[in-house]
Amino acid sequence: MGGKLQLFHFDWSGTISDDRRPVYEANLRMRAGYGIPAVSFEDWLATAAGNAFDAFRALGVDAPEDALNANYLARLSEVVSEGIRPEAYGDASDAIAAISAIGRPIGVVSSHPQGHLLAEAERYGLRPRFQVVSGDHRDKAPELARLCDDFGVEPRNACYVGDMTFDIRAAKRAGLVSVGITTGYQSRPTLAAERPDALFDSLTELTSALSPSR
Repeated sequence: MGGKLQLFHFDWSGTISDDRRPVYEANLRMRAGYGIPAVSFEDWLATAAGNAFDAFRALGVDAPEDALNANYLARLSEVVSEGIRPEAYGDASDAIAAISAIGRPIGVVSSHPQGHLLAEAERYGLRPRFQVVSGDHRDKAPELARLCDDFGVEPRNACYVGDMTFDIRAAKRAGLVSVGITTGYQSRPTLAAERPDALFDSLTELTSALSPSR
């Protein structure tokens, strides 16, 4: 897989950072505020959307996007301040280091709030590894295309790694190699149904596929 790839972009939530529990707790608080019944973690995960705006619009919340996103940011900040924090996946640091070692630039393109994204990358010790850290994207495809242009890399020679169908679709729309990973918000069958160019069960498995012998 790795021979032609000159640029690697990653989603954040569910891909590098396991933030499912704090995001769930923030969603529960938003549900309570909008008068929407609570759901179990498992039921919420089974229907998780790519961002808070789409999730709550689907639940019938007719609030402006800016207001809804501000509400989500406030609830997420509240949850994190109480100690329900995201954590990097155990193999994230080694995987990112392995890609850096082969001399490929690495970026992050995410719907995660930019402030939280930067803070988490710093806390995990990963910020220096990334040439770009770009959050707050409801639609990631334009940013993926823009960054390929900025780096002077043809989209077909770049990849985007994510844990949701929205990530696979964004990569395809931007012309990048689409890579699914099953560690996050959606299951292997759900991701496989989107027919990504590659599908892995961990970041370690992904980096193993980059070895010259593969």
